[in-house]
Amino acid sequence: MNEPVTRAPLDAASLPKNSALATASVVLGILGLPFPLLIGAIWPDVFLPFILLLPPVLGILALVFAIIALTSIGKSGGGMKGKGQAIVGLITGGVSLLLFAAMLLPALAGAREKDRLAQCLSNMKQIGLAIDMYAGTHDGNIPRTFDDLRPYATNLDKLLICPSAKDTSHPSYQIVLGGGKWQRYGDNPDAVVVTESTNDHPGWGGNVLYNDGHVSWVSVRDR
Repeated sequence: MNEPVTRAPLDAASLPKNSALATASVVLGILGLPFPLLIGAIWPDVFLPFILLLPPVLGILALVFAIIALTSIGKSGGGMKGKGQAIVGLITGGVSLLLFAAMLLPALAGAREKDRLAQCLSNMKQIGLAIDMYAGTHDGNIPRTFDDLRPYATNLDKLLICPSAKDTSHPSYQIVLGGGKWQRYGDNPDAVVVTESTNDHPGWGGNVLYNDGHVSWVSVRDR
């Protein structure tokens, strides 16, 4: 008779161990997804500055942990498991960084456009000052062309181009009251003297110089 085969009890120490870094990469990758930004939108004054940093930091940590885990698992010769988790950590970490970038880029673009709007307004104010000097020596008249302002604005060519303009081959602004009377010599302070094309700030509007010398923003819906 065949003697029964006696199986040695499994030694827990000999079983492949799961990589803690692989597990951590999955957790960090999921936490790095930009859901915390929703919390920041609810309590912006308290949480937003800190929470804005969470997605990229956690996403980068997830990628680093996953790469280290995959390297360790490969060198373990089967003594360590968790390759699937590490791959998931790589994916979630990468996705969290991509989503964060997709949410951040429009905000940065909006900030840059606000800076350009401020420079555009400054340009028009300086054009208004040049018109004022021109009117002072031309019987209070507004010039018919921007070229008439060259003696009063040495940087005129730069002033005539809006920072947001896509086409810089011609002035971004237009004189609409050429030949009329300037503020101190006329009686129509609300008349529009210089305006700009709405193509410079698509969907936003444009700056307008009025006959009393002030410049203000006019949105698309008000034009």
